[in-house]
Amino acid sequence: MRPIRLTMTAFGPYAGTEVVEFTAALDAGIFGIYGETGAGKTTIFDGISFALFGQSSGAESSAEDMVCHHAHATDVTKVELVFDLGNERYVVQRVPKQQRAALRGSGTTTEPHQAYLFRATGMPLAEIAGDNLGDVV
Repeated sequence: MRPIRLTMTAFGPYAGTEVVEFTAALDAGIFGIYGETGAGKTTIFDGISFALFGQSSGAESSAEDMVCHHAHATDVTKVELVFDLGNERYVVQRVPKQQRAALRGSGTTTEPHQAYLFRATGMPLAEIAGDNLGDVV
Protein backbone atom coordinates (compact mmCIF):
# COMPACT_ATOMS: atom_id res chain seq x y z
CA MET A 1 0.00 0.00 0.00
CA ARG A 2 1.33 3.37 -1.02
CA PRO A 3 -0.27 6.47 0.56
CA ILE A 4 -0.81 9.24 -1.98
CA ARG A 5 -2.85 11.93 -0.18
CA LEU A 6 -4.32 12.20 3.30
CA THR A 7 -7.02 14.79 4.01
CA MET A 8 -8.13 15.34 7.61
CA THR A 9 -10.98 17.65 8.56
CA ALA A 10 -11.64 18.57 12.22
CA PHE A 11 -9.46 15.59 13.16
CA GLY A 12 -7.30 15.39 16.27
CA PRO A 13 -5.63 18.76 16.88
CA TYR A 14 -6.52 20.06 13.39
CA ALA A 15 -9.62 22.26 13.57
CA GLY A 16 -9.67 22.93 9.84
CA THR A 17 -8.77 20.80 6.85
CA GLU A 18 -5.19 19.58 6.52
CA VAL A 19 -3.87 17.86 3.41
CA VAL A 20 -0.69 15.76 3.40
CA GLU A 21 0.63 14.96 -0.09
CA PHE A 22 2.97 11.97 -0.14
CA THR A 23 3.73 11.81 -3.89
CA ALA A 24 6.93 13.89 -3.97
CA ALA A 25 8.37 12.07 -0.97
CA LEU A 26 7.47 8.66 -2.38
CA ASP A 27 9.02 9.56 -5.73
CA ALA A 28 12.26 10.34 -3.87
CA GLY A 29 12.33 6.76 -2.57
CA ILE A 30 12.41 7.35 1.17
CA PHE A 31 11.06 9.98 3.50
CA GLY A 32 10.58 10.80 7.15
CA ILE A 33 7.97 12.60 9.15
CA TYR A 34 9.64 14.85 11.68
CA GLY A 35 8.96 17.99 13.68
CA GLU A 36 8.70 19.52 17.11
CA THR A 37 6.99 17.67 19.94
CA GLY A 38 3.27 18.30 19.56
CA ALA A 39 3.52 19.25 15.88
CA GLY A 40 1.06 16.53 14.81
CA LYS A 41 3.33 13.75 13.52
CA THR A 42 1.38 11.00 15.28
CA THR A 43 -1.87 12.52 14.03
CA ILE A 44 -0.75 11.79 10.46
CA PHE A 45 -0.32 8.11 11.35
CA ASP A 46 -3.59 8.19 13.30
CA GLY A 47 -5.32 9.61 10.21
CA ILE A 48 -4.01 6.84 7.96
CA SER A 49 -4.85 4.14 10.49
CA PHE A 50 -8.30 5.56 11.18
CA ALA A 51 -9.10 5.80 7.45
CA LEU A 52 -8.10 2.18 6.87
CA PHE A 53 -9.11 0.45 10.10
CA GLY A 54 -11.36 2.79 12.11
CA GLN A 55 -8.93 3.17 15.02
CA SER A 56 -5.87 5.19 15.97
CA SER A 57 -2.39 4.01 15.03
CA GLY A 58 -1.61 2.89 18.58
CA ALA A 59 -5.20 1.79 19.25
CA GLU A 60 -4.94 3.95 22.37
CA SER A 61 -7.71 6.37 21.37
CA SER A 62 -11.26 5.56 20.39
CA ALA A 63 -12.61 6.93 17.13
CA GLU A 64 -14.71 9.45 19.06
CA ASP A 65 -11.53 10.74 20.77
CA MET A 66 -10.19 11.81 17.37
CA VAL A 67 -12.92 14.42 16.88
CA CYS A 68 -11.34 17.88 17.14
CA HIS A 69 -12.76 19.81 20.09
CA HIS A 70 -11.48 23.10 18.63
CA ALA A 71 -13.44 22.84 15.38
CA HIS A 72 -16.66 24.70 14.70
CA ALA A 73 -19.74 22.85 16.00
CA THR A 74 -21.08 22.37 12.44
CA ASP A 75 -17.83 20.85 11.11
CA VAL A 76 -17.95 17.09 10.66
CA THR A 77 -14.78 15.16 11.45
CA LYS A 78 -13.72 13.25 8.35
CA VAL A 79 -10.59 11.53 7.05
CA GLU A 80 -9.93 10.67 3.42
CA LEU A 81 -6.98 8.61 2.19
CA VAL A 82 -6.04 8.15 -1.45
CA PHE A 83 -3.72 5.18 -1.83
CA ASP A 84 -2.34 2.83 -4.46
CA LEU A 85 -2.34 -0.92 -4.09
CA GLY A 86 -0.35 -2.48 -6.91
CA ASN A 87 -1.67 -0.91 -10.12
CA GLU A 88 -4.99 0.08 -8.56
CA ARG A 89 -5.90 3.39 -6.89
CA TYR A 90 -8.43 3.59 -4.08
CA VAL A 91 -10.01 6.25 -1.90
CA VAL A 92 -11.22 5.44 1.59
CA GLN A 93 -13.29 7.98 3.47
CA ARG A 94 -14.29 7.58 7.10
CA VAL A 95 -16.38 9.65 9.53
CA PRO A 96 -16.31 8.69 13.24
CA LYS A 97 -19.42 8.67 15.39
CA GLN A 98 -19.73 12.21 16.73
CA GLN A 99 -22.01 14.91 18.06
CA ARG A 100 -22.47 17.91 15.81
CA ALA A 101 -24.71 20.96 15.73
CA ALA A 102 -28.19 20.25 14.38
CA LEU A 103 -28.73 21.56 10.86
CA ARG A 104 -32.24 22.74 11.79
CA GLY A 105 -33.24 24.15 15.13
CA SER A 106 -30.98 24.15 18.14
CA GLY A 107 -29.10 21.43 19.97
CA THR A 108 -26.99 18.61 18.62
CA THR A 109 -27.45 15.42 16.67
CA THR A 110 -25.39 12.25 16.49
CA GLU A 111 -23.52 11.66 13.26
CA PRO A 112 -23.11 7.87 12.91
CA HIS A 113 -19.85 6.14 12.03
CA GLN A 114 -19.51 5.93 8.25
CA ALA A 115 -16.93 4.28 6.00
CA TYR A 116 -16.71 4.33 2.21
CA LEU A 117 -14.32 2.72 -0.26
CA PHE A 118 -13.98 3.88 -3.86
CA ARG A 119 -11.97 2.55 -6.81
CA ALA A 120 -10.26 5.50 -8.51
CA THR A 121 -7.86 3.67 -10.85
CA GLY A 122 -7.02 5.82 -13.86
CA MET A 123 -8.23 9.04 -12.27
CA PRO A 124 -5.68 11.86 -12.01
CA LEU A 125 -5.09 12.84 -8.38
CA ALA A 126 -6.21 16.42 -9.04
CA GLU A 127 -9.65 15.14 -10.13
CA ILE A 128 -10.21 13.07 -6.98
CA ALA A 129 -12.15 15.54 -4.83
CA GLY A 130 -15.57 16.33 -3.41
CA ASP A 131 -18.19 14.00 -4.88
CA ASN A 132 -15.80 12.70 -7.57
CA LEU A 133 -14.04 9.92 -5.64
CA GLY A 134 -14.41 7.06 -8.11
CA ASP A 135 -16.66 4.01 -8.21
CA VAL A 136 -18.10 2.67 -4.95
CA VAL A 137 -16.59 -0.70 -4.05
